Order: sequence, then C-alpha cells, then structure tokens
Amino acid sequence: MTGGAGFIGTSLARRLVEENEIVILDNLHRDSLTGTDLAEHPNLRFVQGDVLDLPLVRELSARATHVVHMAAIAGVDKVLESPVRTMRVNLIGTYNVLEAAHEAGTIERLVDFSTSEVFGTHAYKVEETHVTSQGSVGEARWTYAVSSTSMGPARSAAAPFTTSLSGRSPTRRS
Repeated sequence: MTGGAGFIGTSLARRLVEENEIVILDNLHRDSLTGTDLAEHPNLRFVQGDVLDLPLVRELSARATHVVHMAAIAGVDKVLESPVRTMRVNLIGTYNVLEAAHEAGTIERLVDFSTSEVFGTHAYKVEETHVTSQGSVGEARWTYAVSSTSMGPARSAAAPFTTSLSGRSPTRRS
C-alpha cells in the first residue's frame, strides 16, 4: 500500500490486516499510523520512503500479489503551493508503481486511487463509471485532477491489473 499511513490507507489496512500481510510505503507527510495499535500489528510492515524512489518501489513490489496505490500529494491548495512537486509525485510516482508492478510479474490486481476533482466542481452521486471533466490547465483544480488520474504511457503497464473499486465488474485486460 503506497500512501498507506494516511487516513484512508490506515482505515483500509485495519480492515485487511487480520487476514493479509501488508507492507505500507509512506513518507509520513499525513501520518495517521504512528502511535496506533495497527502500527504494531504482526501482519503489517511499515517502510518509510517515497514513490519517487523507483528502486525501493521495485523492491517492495517484488513479492507482492496486490498493490493499492494511494500515495499522492492531495488537495488543490497543495497544487497552488507546489505545482511541480505535485505533478512529480502524482505522475512519476504513479508511473513508478506501475513500472514496478509490471516488472514484478506477480501482481494479480493493482488499485489506483484518484481524486473526486475529475468529476468537476458540482459532482453529486457520481460513480467510477461516470464521465470525467477536464478544464483549462491554467486552473489549479484541473492541473490537480490531471495529475491524479493521468497515466500516459504507463497505462499499458497497468492494463492487466486495473480494477473498479465499485466491485461490479473488474476490468481485467489482457
């Protein structure tokens, strides 16, 4: 789990840790893990690091069967503060995760978290299958939306592993 020490990651890890061995890769920018009973669970291994470190991501992916990629710089406010860093972490970090998963050859499923920003400013009761919106790249909201969802050339590396979180029908591609 990349970004697994954040709020969503720790909530997901709590649900999965009793029946799974979990490795969390996180830089602790948003730390909801430290000091919790989850951090001490015998089925959980925490690695402090960054998705921009491709050799580390490769090492951690080598024996994995599933990858949940949640590591990203979150929030439109962060785009305004540090747009280049946001794009690097969200795009290159995602590419690194996809590349490592592809190289590992053991990954059965990769789940990539995104942002609700892709559904526009007035999203209400949207589902993963709904059409996304794109605006001017000069607006921080849209720059953030693109950085949180675009996979560009890495898309082909993820294709065999991508899935819908809705649980309706996994989109396993060959």
